[in-house]
Amino acid sequence: MRKVLVIDDFLENITLIKAILSKALPDVRVFEAFSGKSGIQIAREEDPDAILLDIRMPEMNGYEVCEKLKSDSLTKHIPIILISAYDNNTASAVKGLNLGADYFLNKPISAASLVAQIQVVLRIRSVENLLRREKNKYQLITETLPEAVITIGINNQIIYSSAQASRLFGFEQTGDLLAKNVLDLFHPECKKDAEKFIGNVKRYQIVKDVDFRFVKQDLSSFDGELSGSLIMQSQEESLELIFVIRDVTERRQSENRILVYQEKLRSMNSKLTYAEEKERKYIAEALHDGLGQILAIVKIKLTSILHENILPRVSEVIKESSAMIEKAIKETRSLTYDLSPSILYELGLQAAITWKLSQINESYGIRTNFIDKLIENPLSNDLNILLYRIISELLNNIIKHAKTKTVEIILSKSQNNIILSVKDDGIGFRVIKDSPMAYPGFGLFNIHERLQSIQGSMEIDSIMSKGSKITIKIPLSNSKS
Repeated sequence: MRKVLVIDDFLENITLIKAILSKALPDVRVFEAFSGKSGIQIAREEDPDAILLDIRMPEMNGYEVCEKLKSDSLTKHIPIILISAYDNNTASAVKGLNLGADYFLNKPISAASLVAQIQVVLRIRSVENLLRREKNKYQLITETLPEAVITIGINNQIIYSSAQASRLFGFEQTGDLLAKNVLDLFHPECKKDAEKFIGNVKRYQIVKDVDFRFVKQDLSSFDGELSGSLIMQSQEESLELIFVIRDVTERRQSENRILVYQEKLRSMNSKLTYAEEKERKYIAEALHDGLGQILAIVKIKLTSILHENILPRVSEVIKESSAMIEKAIKETRSLTYDLSPSILYELGLQAAITWKLSQINESYGIRTNFIDKLIENPLSNDLNILLYRIISELLNNIIKHAKTKTVEIILSKSQNNIILSVKDDGIGFRVIKDSPMAYPGFGLFNIHERLQSIQGSMEIDSIMSKGSKITIKIPLSNSKS
């Protein structure tokens, strides 16, 4: 229920007003006060929606009551209608309005004028209450945010700051930031960029997540992230700007630690790859010089027996055993090449890829095509080894899963990057981008992680039943594996 307080020292006046309002506005409750002192007390306790205040009263006149009500934080928002006993007394009206009164009525009061004036006041008060609730709600939101919130006028002066903003900039009281120029919060090196940021907010109405360095009251600085929005009073006129500031010092420190850690991982990966390649070469040499030589000698000794007078059955067993040994020698040789292809070290990457593709064609009947656009651009040994290992892994995946009839490999250079393209016309597979499942299988995942360590990239294009294309990009400046 809406409430109206009538302050008048004459009972007849109050009774008349109550009668008029109860008839025209039955949902309004009227409170009575016969003195300025009691009226002020009731206003503080009941928070009425409007006050009808007579000017001529003993002890404390209406002007004094109005001044006290408007200077009290509990009652200054209540609309006051001053009532004068003098018709057309302009001086009285001006004096009352200057003291904070909102409206002015002359006696004798007509019922229609009184009701109309009260209705206007109640409508305005209703809107003001709604605005006040909205303001309190949004202020509560800003005060509970972990980020600092400030608003500035068009002249760059701070007109509101949240408690978090004061704490962030090292002030004890929430109001200590008020009236300061917002540019004073920025590090001197950032002020020109800050002015440009403010201009962009005014131009584009919202700008998000821009990095700045800010300065605290004690002149220490911190890394922050700033977002700004423009609050419009109308389509043509802007009212103020709201800034949200996040302290990202810890995040930046964490990012730097991650970068250092990644650099260590790259260094470890380089050493691990070198050790792995060295171990591969050692095992390959051991297979070739040890097991391979033993198998060759065994085959020679067995086949030498065939020239002697032996039983047909024994001769047949020797021939079968020799064939099996020959197969073992070939597989050992193939394993040796896979572990550490001497052709890669002696003749280069192009020769090694050509040999690898001929093996696939011979063993699996897959047609292969190799287009080399790097013949006149020799690469480092490290990059040759990395590319060969990636190609071998991709070819193994194709053999196992693609069910393809053709494979095409293209090596090229674009600007400062080596581009490797491996394409097949097999069954394809489902690609889930931006997902942990974007690289199905350990092989592709391993390639992706390896590329990540040298700022390389892998792009997969695959259509079910139409094949796949995998494109590898390796920066030459980070090509050491």
